[in-house]
Amino acid sequence: MSTTSILMVLNGAEDEALLKSLRPGEALPQRLDSVPPRPAPNVVIAADGAARHLRNCALSADLLVGDMDSASLEDIQVQRQRGARIVHQPDQESSDVEKCFAEAYELGAEYVDLICWRGDRLDHILCLFSGLCQDDGLKVRLASTRNSVWRLPAGRHVFRGMPGDIVGLMHFNARLPLLSITGLAYEADKLELPLGCQAGANRITNETFVVEIDHGPVFLTHMDSTAL
Repeated sequence: MSTTSILMVLNGAEDEALLKSLRPGEALPQRLDSVPPRPAPNVVIAADGAARHLRNCALSADLLVGDMDSASLEDIQVQRQRGARIVHQPDQESSDVEKCFAEAYELGAEYVDLICWRGDRLDHILCLFSGLCQDDGLKVRLASTRNSVWRLPAGRHVFRGMPGDIVGLMHFNARLPLLSITGLAYEADKLELPLGCQAGANRITNETFVVEIDHGPVFLTHMDSTAL
């Protein structure tokens, strides 16, 4: 049985370079990946007005989800003609992002990659991270052209990256997680990670590095060093 891997396109700022690089059946082009690699998305879910991001993209939505208050009629029609199922949910009890995640759960998703999640609506970004602080079992990554954020559950996580790139670790849990790191400039052995601490601006020194945490979620941030 194939793994359900979701590409979730949000209605934030357009990430033109990343959108142009996407190809059906291919993994997101990212400098940091897990070991083994994350699977290529096989379902695309777009949140309402995010349909505009898919106008000139090689990918089309499988589901267009939301209350449809920000998607244009033209963009809705284009996605419908391309085969998207329009999931119109007019209730205001949940956000479009929450509705998209509900669809991902229904599909039995294991992996979710979010793109076009940044922008000027800081309230939307804070609500997104507030929801991600609840560990629901999904392997979530927020991706952009040069940066990414990974939500890590408890356990051992192996990554493959580019030496020189910068990573950080932070959490927002009431209980402080114990953190062990190998393969980075600053290693740690069962370090108690303070609330909100980014564990410094650490640097990748090996092709692979390992992060172990006793409970999560913990957020790993990654920055392409060539963007500095």
